[in-house]
Amino acid sequence: MSRSEDEDNVPLAKLNRKLSTEEMDCKQKKRKKNDKEILVSEDKWKPEDCAQPIGELIRCTGEGEEKKSHYKKFEFDLKHYGLEDSVLLIPAVPNRKLYVAIIKDIYKQGKEGYLYLEVQWFYRLEEAEKKDGRNWEQRDSRDLFYSFHRDEVFAESVRNKCTVHFVPDRKKIPNPGPPQPDFIVQNVYDFVDKKLWKLTDKDFDEMQKNEVDFLVAKTMSRLGDLPDIETEQDTPMLIDSAQGWEYRVSFKMVLPTGETKERREAMNMLERNRWVEIQTGEFMTSPEHLSGKIEFSMLEVKSEQWKSGLIVKGVAIRPKNKES
Repeated sequence: MSRSEDEDNVPLAKLNRKLSTEEMDCKQKKRKKNDKEILVSEDKWKPEDCAQPIGELIRCTGEGEEKKSHYKKFEFDLKHYGLEDSVLLIPAVPNRKLYVAIIKDIYKQGKEGYLYLEVQWFYRLEEAEKKDGRNWEQRDSRDLFYSFHRDEVFAESVRNKCTVHFVPDRKKIPNPGPPQPDFIVQNVYDFVDKKLWKLTDKDFDEMQKNEVDFLVAKTMSRLGDLPDIETEQDTPMLIDSAQGWEYRVSFKMVLPTGETKERREAMNMLERNRWVEIQTGEFMTSPEHLSGKIEFSMLEVKSEQWKSGLIVKGVAIRPKNKES
């Protein structure tokens, strides 16, 4: 299976970086040529063990050796898969977690008649590299980053289906549920510029924005309208020169009742030069406590470095139910 990430492996659509049609075509052909060299070196599959297309041929593209026959579905290991399915794929490197991707194309090519997939990758947080060479810290085993990075792989590298929920950052995260593994996406990873975008950001081009909006709408149709998270939130921003934020910071809220809400946040994961909202906690009012003081604080004492580059805009307290 291929998942190379060098400079020749260019996505079909990239965030904030445009290539001419000729440049994109050239780089895509070079990437796919490299992929084929890898695929040819793989062990041969017996015909009866190979993935097979299901249903009618939907179209053909290319000519000669480059001719591709495209399908909507395929079968492998007694399981059926189709276009736009989210799937788990076996990595080429042993002892690594299964890759996660969306199937964007299914086709046969070449005399051998093997079935190939074009897939669009998700990144686990520990796989996504920052500009400084470090990786984002995994907070939840279900967390993934979406990307516009595509590759060509063998259909036989698919292990199973999975479910990926696209949840805007102000919506409540759904609980894990059967029947298949599920993941949560709240950010898009630009693997070229090595930075993150929220699902609700306005900086996508029109095609990318439509794609992200469709995936969010697909999640809402599957789960129903997720409740808003409108609670106490701090609004900080880290500037480019920020230092000393390697350890998690504790955001704490003390209510008039004496009850404490606390959240630890990896500040170095925040996008630089952008205001972000960090939810500290939720609370309910009662007739006995309609007034009183709420204390807010943030603390980190593990690091021995001085901290700099953080600007706190303020604190927001919002009702969770807009109609109340």
